[in-house]
Amino acid sequence: MRTTLYPDYTYQDFVGSIMPELKDGKVHYQFEPGVFTKALMLAANSQSDVVLVVEEMNRAKIASVFGDIFQLLDLNEAGESQYPISNPQLSQYLQEKGCESVLRGDGQQIVIPKNLYIWGTMNTSDQNVYVMDTAFKRRFAFKYVSTQQSQPNNDNESQSFENQFGLPWGEFYQLLDQYIVSDLRLSEDKQLGYYFLNFEHVKGDREAAAKEHDRSQICDKLLLYLWQDVDRPASRMNGNRLFKAQSFSGLMKDYQDNQLDEKKIFADDFRTQLKKHLDQEVNQPAEDKPVENEAPDAEEDQ
Repeated sequence: MRTTLYPDYTYQDFVGSIMPELKDGKVHYQFEPGVFTKALMLAANSQSDVVLVVEEMNRAKIASVFGDIFQLLDLNEAGESQYPISNPQLSQYLQEKGCESVLRGDGQQIVIPKNLYIWGTMNTSDQNVYVMDTAFKRRFAFKYVSTQQSQPNNDNESQSFENQFGLPWGEFYQLLDQYIVSDLRLSEDKQLGYYFLNFEHVKGDREAAAKEHDRSQICDKLLLYLWQDVDRPASRMNGNRLFKAQSFSGLMKDYQDNQLDEKKIFADDFRTQLKKHLDQEVNQPAEDKPVENEAPDAEEDQ
C-alpha cells in the first residue's frame, strides 16, 4: 500500500476518523479507516508481509501525522510493537473487522505485527519541507540513495542535448554536480539526478516534436532550476557563478543565440572543466578504446 504526504496531510488521513453517513434518512457516525489502518487490517489477516510505503515523509508534520502510532514504532525481539497503545475507536473498529491478532490485553490495545513494514521516502532537496525530529528518525533505519548512477545506462539520453552541449546528458549532469559542490560550494542538495530531465525517444513523424520537447526541457526546466537554485545562491554566498548572464532573460537570450554551442552560456570556470573533460575523452589511450572489425596482420594473410 502507498500514500503520499503533503503539508495538509493529517492523522485522520493516515489512521482514520469518525465520519457521518446517511442511512435510511438518518445520520449515523462510523469510523472511516485511513491508509495505516487498512494496511494494519491487511497484515492482521495475512501470513504474508505487508509494506506500507509513505512517500515524501518530510513534506508534512510527520509527528502529527503519526500521532500515537509513533509509540508503536519501537519493536521487540519478535518484530512487533514493544509498547501497545490504547485507541478505543480504532480498536473497536479492528474488533468489528475480525482483526484480533493485532489486539492485546482486553482487546483495547493495538500493536503493529511483525509482518507489517513501514517504508518511507524523503527528498532532502525539497524546499519548504518540515524538519523531522531526532526521536522520530531514531525509530527508522535510513538508507542514502545517491543521485549518481550506480550502473551506467543510456535509457535517458538525447542526441540534441549532446549536439548542443558537446557531451551526453549522463556525463554532463555528473560533471555539473561535482562543480556545484566543489567550485560553487553549495550543498549536495542542489545536485541533479540522471532523471531530472526526461527526454523523448521517438522517430518518424514525431521526431521534430520530440526535439522541441527536449529543448523545452533544457530551457524551461534545467536552466530555470540552475538559475534560481544554483547560480543565484552561489553568487550571493561567495560570488561564484555558473552562468555568464546577469539576469534570467539574459540567460535565455544567450541560450537562443548559441544554439550550435550552448557551452558559451556558462561562466569561464565551468567551461574550462567541460573542455578538460572533452579533452580527456579525445586523448583516451588506444588500449582503452573499443576496437571494431580490426583487420588481420599482413603476415596472417600470406
